[in-house]
Amino acid sequence: MLETIKRVNQQTAAVNNRQLVIHLLLEHGQLSRSQLVKLTDLRGSTLTYITRELLGMKMLKQAGQRESTTVGQKQQLLQIDPAYGWVIGIDMRLGESQVVILDAKGQLVGDCLLNTDKDLSKLKRSLPKLIEKSAQQYDLSPDKLLGIGLGMPGIVDVQTGTVIRSDLFAMCDYDMAEELTQALSIPVRVDHDANLIALAEQQQGSARGLRDFIVVIMDDEQVEDKIGYRSFGTALVLNGQVHRGSQFAAGELDQRLMPTINAIGTQADMQLLAQEDAPLSEWLSHVSEQSSLTLASLVNLLDPQAVLLAGDRPIANQNFLDDLASRINGMRIGHLPQPLQVHNCAFSTQSCARGAALAARDVTLAGAVANYVR
Repeated sequence: MLETIKRVNQQTAAVNNRQLVIHLLLEHGQLSRSQLVKLTDLRGSTLTYITRELLGMKMLKQAGQRESTTVGQKQQLLQIDPAYGWVIGIDMRLGESQVVILDAKGQLVGDCLLNTDKDLSKLKRSLPKLIEKSAQQYDLSPDKLLGIGLGMPGIVDVQTGTVIRSDLFAMCDYDMAEELTQALSIPVRVDHDANLIALAEQQQGSARGLRDFIVVIMDDEQVEDKIGYRSFGTALVLNGQVHRGSQFAAGELDQRLMPTINAIGTQADMQLLAQEDAPLSEWLSHVSEQSSLTLASLVNLLDPQAVLLAGDRPIANQNFLDDLASRINGMRIGHLPQPLQVHNCAFSTQSCARGAALAARDVTLAGAVANYVR
């Protein structure tokens, strides 16, 4: 009995150590073995064995030598091998869904749009076509597709990939990941869209280095030439981890929590919102004023370092971001040394799809290491 427990513990430690090495290389890009020893606290011999094993799996590759000011042999750098495989991420929306394709290192390979409607069972027919088209267009091997990530609006059980509720797609308790995985024979990862935006921005974008931040999705609705904000969602990242809640419903904001933005904007306002150096229109000022009321309460409750804004359309207007930050900071409780920062998303309208691809990549790499050890 004790021998069995000891063997299981050793196996678990072996898996965890290898996954830690993968995580650090994904985070830092390139590291030498000596740098990995310092970051992991593993013995040099253990680290050498692990990296040799991962190189043998072709998950890692050598990436040149580390520059050094000291005399002696230069250290060999390691990185995730981009050629290990590729992933697809999809930001699920009615009509057209954004698709992003990344390699195993997380670098952009390509992007496109996928036609989608409320009948998500059609994905079992459209996704194989997307895979074939992507492989041909970007000279990728279908056999090296590591997985597919889907960002869904609504409440999602990320552990099972079940869509608990999605008003946009009018569905409840849909085993989306399981159904698509069985149909495609490819691992499928499903998560809430805002959480995937947070993942992309934390790993590669505006939230790099941040431990506590809020992602706010501001989806506009357009009727003819009139535009208004009626839909809001958030992702909460606390101490470096997405806070999902006991039933995966954390961050669900709706019109009962957000002040009503009564004023109606125009296409010209949205064009100003998409331009970094554009002025602040009267309508954008109204949106900032009304949004700040709820966001200030969230900021006082959670004390994040930053708020990131996302949406179906680009949000880049620096005057709008600065105005919103000023309003929120003006309503903060106490005299805090560091003001809240308000940023747009580095990947704009592709953040969710990129996060979905990264989530699929991360899970697949971790699983491949675990299966190899076992």
